[in-house]
Amino acid sequence: MMMKKSLVLIIACAGLFSGYTSPQAAGIAHYRQLDMRMAAAAAKTATATTSPSIQKQLKQKMNAESFPKLPTGLNATLTKTTHAFRVTYYSAAHQLALNDAKVKNGTPAAMYSKKSYAKAADAAQQINYFKADQGGDKVKLGHGITATMDRAAGSSYLHWTEDHCSFTIHAVNQEKDNPVGLGKKIVTSLATTKLPKNIKKGAFTFEAHPSELANHVVWQKDKAVYTLAASQPKMILQMITSLA
Repeated sequence: MMMKKSLVLIIACAGLFSGYTSPQAAGIAHYRQLDMRMAAAAAKTATATTSPSIQKQLKQKMNAESFPKLPTGLNATLTKTTHAFRVTYYSAAHQLALNDAKVKNGTPAAMYSKKSYAKAADAAQQINYFKADQGGDKVKLGHGITATMDRAAGSSYLHWTEDHCSFTIHAVNQEKDNPVGLGKKIVTSLATTKLPKNIKKGAFTFEAHPSELANHVVWQKDKAVYTLAASQPKMILQMITSLA
């Protein structure tokens, strides 16, 4: 009987001490968790402040200009002359100062530029506004927009016009790209967000297949021509509508 009670006591004690953690181990675990929370908070803060900081630096250099809003996590370079400027945005692991020598180590993500001309007519000539061929196949994109589809040399081109702007989507047939699907997304996006009202004439060009800075829009405002370029169509729309 005594042996049985001793066995029960040993088992109970073993169960009691199996979940025991020494004060030293508990302290180490606590500080590890604290370090992880602090690191996560620091990373979140750095990401959240990257884009505003770049915007602030650009405004300090060129206070009279407006710059598009961009996703966080980008660095930038700025080049300018008397009548023009160009901002190129690069992907970044961490924030760098504007025009830092290491900025170009990142991958180009977007570009924004402006060039002024002597006359508005000269600026208008720089816009490759495309009027769709009336003989092409008609494609409905929704929201009252009808596009024209042209095919040539292994490629497809989807064209339409909206708000003083022409839109062209290029797709490579061999890649099985879907220009109609992309066109519907663009039209739907612009149905809920507006283009800048001061666009006199503009031309959007999109690539259905991902390509570095191949998506772009060029538009005229008075005597100036503006250009936005990005690797993704979605970023082009986000950038230009942020200028509205």
